[in-house]
Order: sequence, then C-alpha cells, then structure tokens
Amino acid sequence: MLSGLCRAACACAIMSAVAGPAGAASPALLSAHMGAYLQNPGLPNTPDRVSFDSHLQQFAGAMNAAPQFLDTYIDDTQLQSSWAQNAGWLATCLQTSSAAGMTQVVGVPLFSTNNGIGANPDPQLQAMAAGSYDQALIGIVDALATSRTAGFAGFKTLYFRLGWEMNLNGRWFAGQNAQTAADWVLAFQHAAAVLRQEAIADNAQALIVWNPGTVVWGVQNVTQVFYPGDAYVDVIAADFYADMYPVTNGTTPTTWENWDTRTSPTGQPWPDTNFLDIIDDGVNRAHYWSYPSADEWSPQGDQLGFTTSFMTLLKFAHARHKPFGVAEAGAGGVAPYADVSDDGTFPVWLGTHLARAAASGTTIAFVNLWDSNGTAPYMFSDGSKPQELAAFRSWFGGN
Repeated sequence: MLSGLCRAACACAIMSAVAGPAGAASPALLSAHMGAYLQNPGLPNTPDRVSFDSHLQQFAGAMNAAPQFLDTYIDDTQLQSSWAQNAGWLATCLQTSSAAGMTQVVGVPLFSTNNGIGANPDPQLQAMAAGSYDQALIGIVDALATSRTAGFAGFKTLYFRLGWEMNLNGRWFAGQNAQTAADWVLAFQHAAAVLRQEAIADNAQALIVWNPGTVVWGVQNVTQVFYPGDAYVDVIAADFYADMYPVTNGTTPTTWENWDTRTSPTGQPWPDTNFLDIIDDGVNRAHYWSYPSADEWSPQGDQLGFTTSFMTLLKFAHARHKPFGVAEAGAGGVAPYADVSDDGTFPVWLGTHLARAAASGTTIAFVNLWDSNGTAPYMFSDGSKPQELAAFRSWFGGN
C-alpha cells in the first residue's frame, strides 16, 4: 500500500497536472492513446491465437477499454533477406485477428543480429544507408499496408520504430564508436525515406519513430549522437520502465541518497546503506524517474542533457515541436532489487508528466503498456498487481 506521504504527493501531482487552460489535460485525454504489448497473435486455429485472444480480453477487461495501439516487431535475429517474409507472416497474424483494428507500432531493426553479426553493426549500417536492403524495407511496408486477408484493406497508418533502443547495451546497441554512430544516423535517414515512399505507393502513411531507451548507464548525450534530424522523425518516443539503478554516493560502506525527508532523522536527504529503503519508498522512486543520475552533490542529476532520462526525451520532443510517444512502459518488473512488485506510484508519475506535457502543447502519440512476463514480470492485467492495475486504469483506461 502507498504511504500517506506518497498518496499526498501523488494527489498534489495530479492536481497540478490537470490544472491548466480549460482543463487541457486529464486522465481521459491519455486514455485515447493507450496501447499495449501483449504477445504475437499467431495464426488462426493455433495455440498462440487462443492465447492472444485470451490475453487481449483480459487486458481490455482489466483496463475497461481495448488498446488502440499494439507493439509488434520485425525479427532482428533473421537476416535482412527474411525480413519481408517475416513481415508477411506478422501481417497475416494481425489481419486475421482482433488486433486488425489497432494501429500497429512496429519495431524495425537497422541491422540484423543473426549469428552474432550485430556485435559489429557498422558494415550493415553502411549497407542500409547505401540502399542494399531497400527490398527488405519495401517488403515490410507492402506486407503490412496491403491486404493479405479478404475484407481487410491493410494497415493504413503505421508507426515504425527504427533501430529502437540504439543507446542501450544489448542486441540493438549501436555502440560508442563515433563512426558507427554516424553510420547509424545515415542508415536511419535512408530507411525513413524508403518506408515513407513505399507507404505512399501503398496508399498508406508511415510515421517514423525515433526511440531511445531510458536508463542512466546508456550512451551519453543521445539527443546529439543519434538524433537524425527533424526531417526524418515524426515522433520522439521513450522506452521507460520503473526499474531503478541509482548511482551510489561513492562511499564505504556503499550508500545511496534517500530523498524522503519525511522519514529522515535530520529532515534532509541522507546517505542510506539499505538499498531496500530506497526501492520501497515511492518518494525515492519518483525522484529517480525524474532525475536518474541524481546523487548527494547533484540532487537533480545531470542538467546538461547527457543522461537519457524520460524527462530529457519529453523535453526534447517539446523543444522540437514533435509528438511524443511511450513505446514501452512497464512497472513492478524485478522485485525487490529494482522495483517493488506492485508499483502503484509509477503509473501516476507517468500519467502526471504526460498530462502536464499535453497541457503545455505537446501532442501525445501513444502510450504502450508492457503487459507481459516474457522477459521480466511486468504483467499487471491478470490482477497480480492490484495497486499498479488500478493506477494504470485510472490514467490510461476507460471509465
């Protein structure tokens, strides 16, 4: 259960979020942009389809509304020569399912990770920029935007998350090398142009999403290193999870800054040797989400844009006059070391800041909630996290 302090802080945050001209921002506004990652719908008459239908029904019932957007992916573990075929299979699964009415937010890799070749992505990025994989990109658009199913016209509005999470150490990491980063930008620009052009040919619209991940240990200064330019980006988005990795104070024994002054013996933030004190307190979690690089000497962390935080990307989108999307959002993932198992604070924090941004003129494109236990226990629609579900439903669900 949320502490009295956290409840009070959340209530104040909500009041300030909805305060504005003519009630310009509210949970009802955000609910129109709710999406989800569930699982692949699978082909008709398969166990995967049965599982997807059950999952979608569970999610819609829990949120009192069906998602308007759906996260899907082209398989980066396949070679580029298979991407169009993979997109065709995905399109058949989607067009014959209850997801046919949802707007697809599709992760499109800029390089293949097949058999470890993604560890050195630069040759593939150069080839992408040179047009060597244009047929793969064209095939992706054709598969999704044109009809593969009787009575279905195809998806006519497609969001493409090109090279998502390029700044995080992982499968899609574009590295720290300056040449690779420059080639990544060129590959993005070329792929964006090809996807847009083919969508027009298919009587559809391709909206290009630039989509870093948000953890403190990623590539520094991502908005300068990897941003391909306004002409190539339609939506700036963030992948944002509640998991905490706060910096230590560099002391022995190891301490972390505890920001909850209501529980402080001195009435001020203080070094705390118990990491669970930090994780368990909603005040500390909210402070981390706002300022993930904060420490004892810099309570608001890096203010120069070097840390890729959620707020960095939200402010960047506002400054560029670009719509903002949350391509992935999950809470309660890894307890008790990175987040509490039932985190009702995270949805309120997320909704509050999105509502404030909307009230100040930023268009919210989509907010896709990660409802899956595939990689970590982020599912909430099954009722296993009642506080988290209630908060997500309040801000992003139906009445």
